[in-house]
Amino acid sequence: MQTRAESPAARQKLSTAALDLDAYLARIGYDGSLEPTPETLSALHLAHISRIPFSTIEALIAPPLPLDLKRIQQKLVHDRQGGYCVEQNLMFATVLEALGFSVTMLAAKVRSGSPDPRPRPVPRPHLLLSVSFGDRSFLADVGFGGDGLMLPLPFAVGEPADQFGWQFRLVAEEHEYVLQNRQQDQWSDLYSFSLLPQSPTDLVLMHHFCSTHPKSALLNIFWTQRAEDGVRWTFWMDWATESGEGLLVRQGPEGEPERTRVPRDEQAAVLAEKLSLHLPPGALLPVEPIMYRVTGPVANYAAGV
Repeated sequence: MQTRAESPAARQKLSTAALDLDAYLARIGYDGSLEPTPETLSALHLAHISRIPFSTIEALIAPPLPLDLKRIQQKLVHDRQGGYCVEQNLMFATVLEALGFSVTMLAAKVRSGSPDPRPRPVPRPHLLLSVSFGDRSFLADVGFGGDGLMLPLPFAVGEPADQFGWQFRLVAEEHEYVLQNRQQDQWSDLYSFSLLPQSPTDLVLMHHFCSTHPKSALLNIFWTQRAEDGVRWTFWMDWATESGEGLLVRQGPEGEPERTRVPRDEQAAVLAEKLSLHLPPGALLPVEPIMYRVTGPVANYAAGV
C-alpha cells in the first residue's frame, strides 16, 4: 500500500507574512487544535468547505484581479465571498504553511463533465494540495466544488474512502494519479494529476487561464457550492430562462436532489443564508454567459474543444 505521495522535486514554501490567521479562523468558525496533525488537517478542511463556498461569480462580474494573498484574503475572509480552486487552495495552503504543515501544491486536469475523460492534451488549471506527515501523505482540496472531497484523502492507491456517505478513491494511470468518486454504483473520474510541485509562478499562469481564456468554464457558467454535514448546497443561474431565475439544489450522498427555483430578487438573500456567500455591494448576477455557452459545467472545457 502506498501511503506517501513521493515528489520528484523540492517544494517551494509560501510566504505567510500577509496572513491574518485569526480572521481566517473566525471566518471558518474554527476554534480547535492548531497542532500540525492529520486530525487538525481534517478539521480545518471540513470547516473551510463548510464556510467558504466555491464560486465563479467574481470571474463573471469583475475584471481579473492579481493573484496575491492579500487580495484573496480580503475577498474570501473579510468580504465573506467565495472563490475558485486557485484562490481557495492557495489560501488554505498558506494557512497550513503558517501552522507548520508540510504542503506541496499540485496541478490537475479536470475530467468531470467530459464525455470521454481519457488523457488528452489539455491544460492543468486545477490546483490541489499534498500534505505530508513523515511517511504518510494526504490529498487536500477545498476548491474543486462539484463532487469534490469533503475531507483530506489518504494517499493510498486503490483504497476507497467514505466521507459522510460520499465515496472516493485514487487510482494510478500511467504517469498520473486519478481522483474518482462513486456515482450510481460506478466510479467516475474527477481529475488527474502528477506529483510535480507547482510554484507561485505556476499559479499565476493557472489563474490567468481560468479568469481570461475563452474556454475557461469560470467565464461561462455561474454556480456556487458549500458543503456541510455531508450535504452539498449548490446554486446555479438558469440561463435558459429570460427571467434570470436561479436554482438551489440540496444533494446528499443518496436519494434524489431537492431543487428550488429562486427569483432574481431573492437570490442575494439565499446566497448569504444557504451558501455563506455575500455579493459585493450593488452586484447583480449575470443573466447570460460572458463568452460562449456550454452544455454542462465543464463539458466543453474538459473535452478540450
